[in-house]
Amino acid sequence: MHGLGNVVDVGEAQNAQLKKKIHLHDLELDFLDEGQFEEKGEESRRRMKSDLAVLNALEPPSHLKKLSIKWVMSTAVNTNLKSLDINWCIQLECLPPLGKLPLLKELNIRRVENVKKWGDEFLGIESENKSKKDDCHIINIFPNLRVLEIIYLPSWEEWIGMGGKRLEVEEEKDSGLVSDPIIKIMPLLESLTIQGCHKLKCLPDFLRTTPLQKLFIHYCPILKQRYEREIGDYWPIISHIPTIDIR
Repeated sequence: MHGLGNVVDVGEAQNAQLKKKIHLHDLELDFLDEGQFEEKGEESRRRMKSDLAVLNALEPPSHLKKLSIKWVMSTAVNTNLKSLDINWCIQLECLPPLGKLPLLKELNIRRVENVKKWGDEFLGIESENKSKKDDCHIINIFPNLRVLEIIYLPSWEEWIGMGGKRLEVEEEKDSGLVSDPIIKIMPLLESLTIQGCHKLKCLPDFLRTTPLQKLFIHYCPILKQRYEREIGDYWPIISHIPTIDIR
């Protein structure tokens, strides 16, 4: 569906009745409009609010397997998705907790230009690491993700694996409130592509524990220097991956 950025009547979006289309499995919602790239401040915020209202009114069906949303990203993504594209979300400053999607196998993130850091909020572990009294609880993050592609995030500087939550859990453990959880992040990840992320400084620590088979790093000058084959300071961290292409 194209031209959604021009929709001003929420009732018009509701009339689409997407949730009743039982045979719909692949959906693209395109909110792009040439005029929006010139908008700033309050005008931009009104646009975002309007687009979100239209998105909520459309009610994409819960049985979707693939959903592509251009321009805005709702944090209320349905949990049945197996493939997700996030494209041209220029105003987005914080990624939603996509790690909570249990069936997601492919994730493609392109041109999210204002996000500077990925951390706990992206992994979706903010609430899971609150005090639990289980003897040993397991937290699965992106449990089925196989392919991750990240293309042109010009402001992205940090990709943090666990943030400060591990320390928090240790402190709670010392007080007798919780045992240290087993945290599995992307345990099935096979392919990772990072391209055009000029400010990204390093890869997250959890990649060492993934079964990564293919790593592609293109046009990321800091990463290229630090992970350069045989001579980069961080090369030993990724040297076990069978296929590596850094340029």
